[in-house]
Amino acid sequence: MKQVLLATCLLISSMGFGQSNKEGTVSFGAGFSILAQGSTLDQTQHVGSSSLTGTFNQQTGFGIGETFGIRGQYGINKIFGVGAYARVESKFVATSYDNTYTSNTTDISSIGVGIGLEGRVYLINHKKFNFHAAPALGYEMASTTVTDDNLNDFNGSLSGLNYGLTGGMNWFFINLSSFAFGMSADIGYNHSSLSGKYANSLGDVDQKLSTGGFVIGIGVTAHL
Repeated sequence: MKQVLLATCLLISSMGFGQSNKEGTVSFGAGFSILAQGSTLDQTQHVGSSSLTGTFNQQTGFGIGETFGIRGQYGINKIFGVGAYARVESKFVATSYDNTYTSNTTDISSIGVGIGLEGRVYLINHKKFNFHAAPALGYEMASTTVTDDNLNDFNGSLSGLNYGLTGGMNWFFINLSSFAFGMSADIGYNHSSLSGKYANSLGDVDQKLSTGGFVIGIGVTAHL
């Protein structure tokens, strides 16, 4: 029993009694994330003054992506922080539509940028590590290449809202009097609701793309 108590005391003392986030703490970091998401695509083909939906409507599929970004945060107190992020995003979405009479496939490759606001709620807050929940709301815009089932490529664009909720951990293995540096890891949910258009041989095509699914990230982090 004495050995268990001694080990517990040593563990607590090794954590330190400070916090990695408190009022006035400035945190910043950079990282890489991968996404795996389900997708829904709505397209409307315009031919002159008419609009066709038909086989273009409600395609479903799957998407993957990767992001590289930076983030910053200001500590309100030991529990809450507010901040912002900016990132470069690359995604690929494959969708299909099938019924008794016809089938249609659409692939969308995109590269763009995203910016937004991010909050932090610290569930565990120690000097050497913390666990937190992070809701985020932002805006993304991307250039796209749309490939139809005849392997024709068309250039276009998409933009819209992006939101998510992740759980993460920061581990600080360098701790100085006024600076700390370490690693970060995150896992959670991300959703995008985007709209835009491209032009094919018949005319303009309006498109609405909704994606949602898991995001996993890793990076470096520091705070002052």
